[in-house]
Amino acid sequence: MLQAKRQEVSELLKLKTTTIKSIAKRYGVSLKTVYYVKATVSDSKNLKHRKGAGRPMIMSKNNKISLAAKFRKNPRVSVRRIASEFQTADTLYPDGWKLQEDNSSIHTSKFSCAFKETYRVRRIDWPPNSPDLNPIENLWGVLKHRIIVNAPKTIEEVESMIHSQWETFEPDFLSKFTSSMKKRCNLVIASGGKKITISNIII
Repeated sequence: MLQAKRQEVSELLKLKTTTIKSIAKRYGVSLKTVYYVKATVSDSKNLKHRKGAGRPMIMSKNNKISLAAKFRKNPRVSVRRIASEFQTADTLYPDGWKLQEDNSSIHTSKFSCAFKETYRVRRIDWPPNSPDLNPIENLWGVLKHRIIVNAPKTIEEVESMIHSQWETFEPDFLSKFTSSMKKRCNLVIASGGKKITISNIII
């Protein structure tokens, strides 16, 4: 097994969220090979290997949380490919950051909660079922409205419109969805958690 692949397997083994059988199937190796890699993991930081070269993949604890979650969602994607996405938050926010999620069932499952507790992920308290407080949900609403107005007749036309309309979204327009967060939060509080009119704030 190549050192890079061995490192990926070791990271998953250390996280203890994926079965050995699943790892073996994903990487196309025998159970014996995965058990061997497991035996060479001496502690939570270092991977002991007699031979081989290559720089090991270094990830923060928060990166590893996201890595396991994404691997669980799409096990066919390379762990190293997934892990490459998780340097962004630490790079953009070196002083620290907090996780915001909408409390849907996938975020409140025992697996997710245990993971975040174990690695002490700092979270923002967030009410469930609150699309008015989720910027991407608001953007989906705008996109949906534009497609309905154009009245597509086939699935192909719908797909084409999604792509074409998405390309029309300018950065200045998108920034309104995040810059309005404070105002929207205050309106939701004032309404007692009831629906608010987003268009008056964003558009």
